[in-house]
Amino acid sequence: MGTTETGDRLGDRIPRNVLDGKLAVITGAGGGIGREAAAVLVQMGARVVIAELDEAKGQQTCRWINGRAGREMAWSFAVDIGSAEQVDRLVRFVTTRLGEPDILIHNAAVVSIGAVEEVDPEDWDRSYRVHLRGPVLLLGAFLPGMKKRNAGTVVFVTSSGAAPWMGAYEVFKAAQVELAQTLAAELEDTGVSAYSLGPGLVRTATAREAIRTIAGYMGLTEEAFYRMNERHILDVRLAGAGLALSVLHGPRVHGSETSAIQILMDEGIPVGSEEDQQDNAEGLLPPEIRDKIHQVIQVFDEQQKGWSQRNLFERQWIRRDFHRTMGQTPEAFRSDLEALDAAMVRGTLEPRTAAERMGRLKGYYLRQKALLQSYERDLKTRQAHTEILEGWIDDLETINSFFETPSMD
Repeated sequence: MGTTETGDRLGDRIPRNVLDGKLAVITGAGGGIGREAAAVLVQMGARVVIAELDEAKGQQTCRWINGRAGREMAWSFAVDIGSAEQVDRLVRFVTTRLGEPDILIHNAAVVSIGAVEEVDPEDWDRSYRVHLRGPVLLLGAFLPGMKKRNAGTVVFVTSSGAAPWMGAYEVFKAAQVELAQTLAAELEDTGVSAYSLGPGLVRTATAREAIRTIAGYMGLTEEAFYRMNERHILDVRLAGAGLALSVLHGPRVHGSETSAIQILMDEGIPVGSEEDQQDNAEGLLPPEIRDKIHQVIQVFDEQQKGWSQRNLFERQWIRRDFHRTMGQTPEAFRSDLEALDAAMVRGTLEPRTAAERMGRLKGYYLRQKALLQSYERDLKTRQAHTEILEGWIDDLETINSFFETPSMD
């Protein structure tokens, strides 16, 4: 996807002035997704601090952003976020010169590639410092102010999960997801939002270097790897825009794992190729399929409301089980269903995406049906609940049967 095409997609869709008066601190924003996110935050009216280890890159990004803005809206500060002493200096710079931050984005990343037993322990330590120790230090510095003001947004830029040869990176990215969810639970009933966001497969310099090595392990060239995953690649400007725009959705995605693609879809910004968009299925959906999809969403909404009324430990068990089965939190999946519903309305529904969502939910209900047989002692209750689950599963099978017909490929 070229820059011009991406610019056309973003067009006037970036809302102006919605973050006027807000201050954001974003780590690792000297290049790539962080740089693009910082630029979009400024477009929306926020002032931005680029907390970047590479001083030259940080300063260059600030000059680029300020040149576009026509005034000083971005500041750079060179910092190793794994160092408590350097974080203290960053905090003094931010608070004495600019004030307390309203937005904190944990974007900094280092990628160490290799089999678990082959990666040098020092690389594991470095990954821990950047991906976990650094965010904890920054939270210790800036979160108390957000809680005192009862307002703020904390974003963790995460990854796709366990992957071979990426353990030293993915393990601590997974820890960020857990940290975000723990933080969200502690921030319930406050005005501070915390969540994690996956930017997707993006051809940044850091990602390309890692992919080149991983492709070698797989016996592929770098370009062959990207061709295999071309439907999942997101332009860096779109990924950065999705990250920045997510702060406008903080209360809604609080406690969840969302994605740049999801946020862009919520904003009505197309993310697929023109060919993908021409494959959309809205015009082919008969009323009975649309009705069943709406019914599935309604049922899930009712389930979520029921879960929210459980005590804290039951809620946490449900969330862990759902995450283990579905690969995301209930809130994130509900957000996906909401986007699917909106895509039907807009006529931008992608059949494969719909089939994937419905298929995973069917798997979850099948698991619930199996669990029900072992933990519900009352026969009549067990039979009644089993029939309900089977009805939901039948609806999902009907929907997926439609999407899996040859005409939908």
